[in-house]
Amino acid sequence: MEASIRLIVGDNAIDAVLTTGKLEVQNRIMLMVQGIADEYQLGIDIIAIQLMDVQAPAQVSAAFRDVATAREDMQAYINEAEGYMNERLPEALADSVEMVNEALGYSAIRVNTATGDARRFTALAEEYRKAPTVTAVRLHLETLSELLDNVSVTVVDESAGALTHYNLGGGGE
Repeated sequence: MEASIRLIVGDNAIDAVLTTGKLEVQNRIMLMVQGIADEYQLGIDIIAIQLMDVQAPAQVSAAFRDVATAREDMQAYINEAEGYMNERLPEALADSVEMVNEALGYSAIRVNTATGDARRFTALAEEYRKAPTVTAVRLHLETLSELLDNVSVTVVDESAGALTHYNLGGGGE
C-alpha cells in the first residue's frame, strides 16, 4: 500500500496532492490498492482511502507557503479588479446611454432643421415660379431688413450747420 501511495503521489504535482487534487489522488490510490488486493486474491474490498496528514517536504515547505501566499494575493487582486469593474461598469453604461441620447437628440434637431429648410426652399421656389419679380424683390427686402436690424446707421448732415447726427434704427447699439 505504501508503494502505491508513493507511486501515485510521485506522479502528481505537489500542489494537487496538497490542495485541489487530493480527492483524485485518494481515488487513484484506492483503485490501485484494490487492484493489488484482487490480484493477490485477498478477498477484501477497499472502501476508501483518506490522506490525513499531507505535508510538503521540509526542504520545499517555505517555497510552497510562498506559492500559496502568491495565489491568495492573486485572488485578492482579481477580487479587487472585479469589484472595480462592477463599480465602474454601471457608470460607464450610464454615460454611454447619455451620450447616445444626446447624439440622437442632436441628430433629430439637425434632421428637423434640414427638413424645415428644404420645405421652406421648396415653397419659396414654388412662389418664385408663380411671380419671379415679386418674389425676388421680397427676398431682397427681407434680407436687407434682417441685416439692417443688426446695424446702427448714423447719418451726418453737413448742410444743417454744425454736424448733426441722426440715429436711424436701434439695432447694433
